[in-house]
Amino acid sequence: MLALNAGTSGRAVAREFATTHSTAQQIKHNFTTRHTVKNGNRKGPPEVLTKTERRPSIRMAMKERDITWDALVKRSAELSAPLLKRIWKSMGRAKTYTLKSKSKASLVLHLVP
Repeated sequence: MLALNAGTSGRAVAREFATTHSTAQQIKHNFTTRHTVKNGNRKGPPEVLTKTERRPSIRMAMKERDITWDALVKRSAELSAPLLKRIWKSMGRAKTYTLKSKSKASLVLHLVP
């Protein structure tokens, strides 16, 4: 920081610390704007669905104890098939299995923040 403030170029400072010039400039920018060299907190990716979009599929999974993957995809007009597939896969479920009550509870917990 002292070298950058003293007038040394960002590329010269980056060479001295064996890093890229963009990293040196980013550290300088963070220090001048936020008075810290740490990166800011990342809150994660934005929500894919709103609560009102999630609600119908959660109700469907809770009402029908033996719902299958294909039935869930066909009936969930608001949810896209790739999104349901990602949720299903993150639960460790194969595509052809029937949802049991334990799996449905974990699906609901996974969908509701």
